[in-house]
Amino acid sequence: CVFLLCSIRGKSHEHADVSVANCKRGWILYKSSCFLFSSDQLNWSGARDYCKAQGALLLKIQEDDEEWAFLNNQTIPTSYWVGLTDQTTGQWRWADETPYIMNKDNTNTFIQQGCIKLI
Repeated sequence: CVFLLCSIRGKSHEHADVSVANCKRGWILYKSSCFLFSSDQLNWSGARDYCKAQGALLLKIQEDDEEWAFLNNQTIPTSYWVGLTDQTTGQWRWADETPYIMNKDNTNTFIQQGCIKLI
């Protein structure tokens, strides 16, 4: 099963967005961001659309070791879609259209149908 992982990002940990500080019911606040680890089973496009309807994006993984540890602890043993795909342009891009740049050697990801899931 592949579930979905939405995020709403605050501006920064020091200058947290007031609206993000009060996450919606069922969302988890971590630093200045809200995360939804949903048990809804959708394909990547459906997961992207669901997050968008919530005012969020599929997860865009940050270069933050603490956040990476938080995400790994929350997702084990389940697989979640994240916001990375090459379906539109043939090049890996995040759901917010920014290019994929990642220097993590130990990412727990799996490519399926032109999309990435965190496993």
